[in-house]
Amino acid sequence: DLKAQMEVFLQEAQICLEEVGADREELQSASDSVAEYFCEDPTTFRLEECCSIFHSFCEKFRRAMQENKAREVAEIKR
Repeated sequence: DLKAQMEVFLQEAQICLEEVGADREELQSASDSVAEYFCEDPTTFRLEECCSIFHSFCEKFRRAMQENKAREVAEIKR
């Protein structure tokens, strides 16, 4: 029974591993495309770092927009 249970588990695990492998290849392809778009070296480009930079930029941009709006409101109240 244990052998049969393990066989089913291993078959399901193999399918999952193949899916993860395909997803990894797709992610690597997307990373290479982003690196090429920004004229970066794909061998040293880190997608995680790129996403972190964009996330930080978006947060700072939103904060600046909020500050500008607050400044406009303060100017109107004067």
